[in-house]
Amino acid sequence: MQWTGKDKLVWNCIECTHISNESAKATPQQVRAEVWMSLIRGSRGLIYFVHQFKPSFKEAALLDDPEMLAAVTAINTQIRELAPVLNGPNISDAVALEEPSPSAPIAFMAKQHQDTRYVFAVNLGNEPSQATFRLSAASDGFAAEAIGETRSIPVRAGKFGDAFKPYEVHLYRLVHAK
Repeated sequence: MQWTGKDKLVWNCIECTHISNESAKATPQQVRAEVWMSLIRGSRGLIYFVHQFKPSFKEAALLDDPEMLAAVTAINTQIRELAPVLNGPNISDAVALEEPSPSAPIAFMAKQHQDTRYVFAVNLGNEPSQATFRLSAASDGFAAEAIGETRSIPVRAGKFGDAFKPYEVHLYRLVHAK
């Protein structure tokens, strides 16, 4: 983003096969983290690197890996569902992160779509972390619904917090508490 002066769209390439390393490849959780790190930091598109060169050449090795294929499919489905939100402008003054951990920092972005505010966050480190998000607008009576999870976090005194495992992603939609 710095190289383009924010004047050009940036796409990132995400590795999801062995490529040339026969003994190691990213896990589905790591691929999901890479995708959200990319989007949160301003990427406007993704390319999945699906080739494998060793031990044998496979042009579309992703298709031979059921676990990774399912993960990439789920990631893309979620991005497509959130596209109207993701394609809107960031609202950088709407949410702040309190006391981020230096050893496992949290990257996040806030978006507004229609009347709903969203916070997308990812742990950038390989250690657990805790994040507390402070909302700028009145938020009493709201909860941070964790998208794709079966939980919501109450917003109290304009704040909500959550725990992050290493490289974990949490996506929140602020909704009226029930």
